[in-house]
Amino acid sequence: KYKSMPKILLFICVYFIFSFGAAAIEADDTESNFDLLLNHTNYGVADGLSQDSVTSIVEDLDGYVWIGTINGLNRFDGNVFKQFYAEDIEGALPSSFIRNLLIDDNGVLLVGTDKGLVTYDQHTGKFIKNEISDLIGEQAIWSLSKQNEVVLIGLNNRIISYESKTKKILTDVIRNEFKEVKKIIQLENSLFFRNYEGDVFELREQNVKKIITNTNDITIMNNKLIVAAIHGVYLVNQNVELISNFETKTLNTTDDFDSPYRLGISKNSLYELKLIDQKLEIKKIVPS
Repeated sequence: KYKSMPKILLFICVYFIFSFGAAAIEADDTESNFDLLLNHTNYGVADGLSQDSVTSIVEDLDGYVWIGTINGLNRFDGNVFKQFYAEDIEGALPSSFIRNLLIDDNGVLLVGTDKGLVTYDQHTGKFIKNEISDLIGEQAIWSLSKQNEVVLIGLNNRIISYESKTKKILTDVIRNEFKEVKKIIQLENSLFFRNYEGDVFELREQNVKKIITNTNDITIMNNKLIVAAIHGVYLVNQNVELISNFETKTLNTTDDFDSPYRLGISKNSLYELKLIDQKLEIKKIVPS
C-alpha cells in the first residue's frame, strides 16, 4: 500500500498538483506567475485516474489515497488506480460526481456525492447508507469536514453536525439564507460557515447572523475566527476587524487547527500565516 505522508505534505501535493486546475473553474483570471519545481509524479486519465477535475483527496488508515473527481471515485495504492462509479446495482455509488471525502474517527471513509452521503465498507467493497445518509436523502453534499470528533455537513440551506463515533445528531438547522454551505468551523458554542457565494454566517443556538460578505475562506488561529476576503484578511471577535490588506483572491487555508500557523495560497504562491497579538504575519514560502 501507499506509504503514509505527513498532513502538510499531502496539503501541498493536493493544491499544487490538483487544485490549480480546479481553482481556475471558480477564478478564470488567476495568474500563473511561476513554474513550481518539485520532485513529484503527475497522474492523469492516461494513468488510470477517472477524470482530471479533482474535487477532494484523503488518505485512509491503510495508506490508500482516495481521490474524488466530478466523474468517479479513485483508490490509489501508489501504483494502480481502482475506479468506482455510480451503477444501478446494490453497493454502488449513488452518483459519480464526488464532492467531498472524509475519514471519520472510526477510520471509515465518508463519500459526499451530488446525490447524498455513503460510507465505504472495506470488507465487502460496497458503498452503504447509514442513519445520517437517510437523514440527508439525495441532497448534494456541499461540504464535509471533521473537528473535535464532530462531523460537519453543509447542504443547500441546511447544516448537520453529529458525533463522529456515536452518530448522535448535535445540529440540524434549515434556513433559506444559508444557500450552498461550502465550509463549516466550530468555535466555542458557535458554528461559523461560508456559503458558495462567499457570505459568512454565525449559527448559535438556532440563531443565525450574517457577519461578512465577499469572502474566499475561513479558518481559526489562536482560537479566533479569521476570514480571508477579497479586500483583505479580517479577525472576527466582538467586531469584524481588518488586520491585513494581503490580497487573498485565491487563498486557501489548511484545516489543521492544532497547528500554530496556517498555510495559504494566493496567486499561485505558498504563504505561511501567523496571528501574533491581533496582527497577521505573512511569509512567502514558495517561490522564495
